[in-house]
Amino acid sequence: MSARTLIAIVAGLALTMTLVACDPVTDQRADLALRLESGVPILVSCKTVDASRVLVAARAFAARDSEWVTLLEAEGFGRLDDSLTFGPGNIPSGFHAALQSDATVGPGVTVSVLVVASNTSSNIFTKFEIPQDGIAAESWLRPDGQITTNPCVPS
Repeated sequence: MSARTLIAIVAGLALTMTLVACDPVTDQRADLALRLESGVPILVSCKTVDASRVLVAARAFAARDSEWVTLLEAEGFGRLDDSLTFGPGNIPSGFHAALQSDATVGPGVTVSVLVVASNTSSNIFTKFEIPQDGIAAESWLRPDGQITTNPCVPS
């Protein structure tokens, strides 16, 4: 195992522990969007990212002290961009699911997403708070709370 691979694994584990252990600061301007299909979070990256790990977790946002539930942990090497959706049950090419849950989410839930990029300066870490009145089936939620019909063009 090369030193670079080991550093990437350690960095990914540290970020994972941060996500699971507390309520970390996230980037509300991240170039990701989320929609729900039968309660399953579907994500799209609005910028091209060569990634080595994807982690998607959820918890009720009213219960800040509750534990995160991991919905998807995928590892490998692949490219995420605006032509590709991903999430539990929809693993991007080049990745394999280390952990995948069939749990669904809905209104009042926070979904956190960590994308560990091959170039660690391009990591994405953000969260989506699903509004109490939900998201229309054809709509996308942005990290800043905007709901749009095009995932990569804010309203």
